[in-house]
Amino acid sequence: MFERLKRRREETSPEAIRQAARIAQRHQARDRNLAVDVAADDTEAAERFERWKDSDPFPEVPSALLNSADIADYVSTTGLLWPFRPDKLKSASYEVAAVGDYFYTNQGKLHQGVLRVGEKLVLPRNSIVFLTVEPYFRLPDYIALRHNLKIDHVYKGLLVGTGPLIDPGFVGRIALPLHNLTENDYEIVGGEGVIWIEFTKLSPYKDWATRSSSVVRHGAYVNFPAERTGGRTVSDYVHNAVGNLPIPASSSDAMANNARRAKRDASAARSWARNLGIGASLAVLAVVVGLMVYFIDVQKQLGELRVEIIHLQSTSAPG
Repeated sequence: MFERLKRRREETSPEAIRQAARIAQRHQARDRNLAVDVAADDTEAAERFERWKDSDPFPEVPSALLNSADIADYVSTTGLLWPFRPDKLKSASYEVAAVGDYFYTNQGKLHQGVLRVGEKLVLPRNSIVFLTVEPYFRLPDYIALRHNLKIDHVYKGLLVGTGPLIDPGFVGRIALPLHNLTENDYEIVGGEGVIWIEFTKLSPYKDWATRSSSVVRHGAYVNFPAERTGGRTVSDYVHNAVGNLPIPASSSDAMANNARRAKRDASAARSWARNLGIGASLAVLAVVVGLMVYFIDVQKQLGELRVEIIHLQSTSAPG
């Protein structure tokens, strides 16, 4: 009874009410974004891009990191990327899946293929795998792109080659150099998110606003699910990422441990060799002394034998 009343009070607290309202707002925004007029196929996305690649349909949007509502509108209007999945939008980023060509070398052997939705690709320990992501990008002249690895992959100990800006005007697909510099093998599943990408609108330029625009905006802002992260510790993040696998450990640590072990083994081997050298020297000396004694004894016997022969020759009578 008491626990039930306590739980009811918690559910009706101002903080709980605010949190419930934000969750409801998030669901509504996602439903609205699912209704955005996305290109039906890549051909239509290319046609929209040709229309807007050098003309900004939303000049009222300031030069800044785009929020999820702006991303939805720019993608649907300009064909910025295809395919586009509005349910993958977060507050200021968009989740992109790993789908497409890959290759890597392992123990001197080249491995390559195509990762399809639902298939698994193993990232071998201490390796770099070059992996393509799903969308085909068409960046208009006024939007730049950056990307980074999803947090669960980060806590597995993986790294992705990031930092370079993907410039406005870029057309094509993105390939990621995924670094697994740990002592564990990890799996990437085709169709599941691997990176978050963010879009930044450039400062204004006169040629981009030459055409008037009457494009209606439909994108909605998706707020961040803070209720999922508020009480989590770094240990929670790591264990949630790796599951039943060992906690990530750097290959450099393993190599350092192997080097220290090899150094100890080498030191023990040198000590053993020194001891062996002393023992071997004594053994050789004993053999040499034995041979010398044996040689002296043989010489003595040969000398006595010669004396005896001479004696016999001097005392024997002629036939």
